[in-house]
Amino acid sequence: MQITFETLPMAIEILIKEVRSLKTDIDKNNSKDNEGKVVDRLEARRILGTHGKRLSEARFAQLKNEGRITTYGFGGKHFYNVEELESLKRK
Repeated sequence: MQITFETLPMAIEILIKEVRSLKTDIDKNNSKDNEGKVVDRLEARRILGTHGKRLSEARFAQLKNEGRITTYGFGGKHFYNVEELESLKRK
């Protein structure tokens, strides 16, 4: 779509609709790109069984850079795939 001054309002409206649908998907713990359930960082820490120890932001970044977890983000929040977290769970 060619963006011009005439089409700008329509393009903005399309973007707003898409962002709203993405937010709705995340709120329902479903992502269009992800078949499984996603959870926020707090729930991810609980799933990983840190036993009261909080995983640092650096550790989450390291896991992401290693390709061991996939991060989904919206509005400054981070969401993680439950299946990936279960595979990393401490024994």
